Amino acid sequence: MSDHESTPESVAAAEHAVEQARADVAETLDALAAKFDVKARATERAHATADAAKEQAHLLADRVTTERGGPEPWLIAAAVGVVVGIVGVVVLHRRR
Repeated sequence: MSDHESTPESVAAAEHAVEQARADVAETLDALAAKFDVKARATERAHATADAAKEQAHLLADRVTTERGGPEPWLIAAAVGVVVGIVGVVVLHRRR
């Protein structure tokens, strides 16, 4: 047998190597396409940020409500304090 002759085993091995190389190239191209898809990455990040904000809102809501679902008394007092402070600043500002 000369060097230029091929056996069925060597042909099958070469075909398998080519198919594996094609699969590797396709995987690499898919990874690059995903990396450069800025719109999809931005959308994914926006969804993640929105989910995190919703979770924080639920945690905050749990902290400022009583077991019966109403607002905590300290929250009402703080809100009244803020309103009184704003009204006071407006009144003082108008008197000048």
